[in-house]
Amino acid sequence: MINKLLFSGIVFLVSANICFANTKKMDMAYADIINHQGQTIGNAIFKQGSEGVVIRIKIHNLPEGVHGMHLHEVGDCSDHQRFDSAKEPIVTPERVHGFLNPDGPLESDLPNLIVAKDGTAHMELYTNMISIAGVAWKPELLDNDGSALIIREHEDDHKSQPVGNAGARIACGVIAPMQEVNLTPAPTLPKAP
Repeated sequence: MINKLLFSGIVFLVSANICFANTKKMDMAYADIINHQGQTIGNAIFKQGSEGVVIRIKIHNLPEGVHGMHLHEVGDCSDHQRFDSAKEPIVTPERVHGFLNPDGPLESDLPNLIVAKDGTAHMELYTNMISIAGVAWKPELLDNDGSALIIREHEDDHKSQPVGNAGARIACGVIAPMQEVNLTPAPTLPKAP
């Protein structure tokens, strides 16, 4: 009888460990950021925290100035001319765009990216509005159709609808699980005219 109980306990523990291992959520993601020519101009690393995500971005060869950034519904940057294949920003029905909007922000809203005169930007930010692969009720970046990081032509005013009057999409990065990517640094390309 004791041997049967001991064996049953071991089988239960092994089964529980296998189930837990199979349902463990990923805690890191990565995006190569491309321009309209399909050239890699930077990258973003996403790291899951207990309540949100830390995002570290490195960019080269963007126009100097302030640029809006948003997380979009679909992980697809194949439409190099407009990046429309990334679809719309991630949203839930009860919210609207903008950190400065009393009914905002959206889950997709991010701070503006400030690009230096030499076309580079390095930034680290935190958002508690999303998750990489499922934390509580938060939208998942790595859901069935993935997500994309979009950089826009102009500054996001953080209140106008739908994207803060930030203009056209000028760069796009498909967000992928960390183990599926090659972590080579982005090449330094000639400066944009």
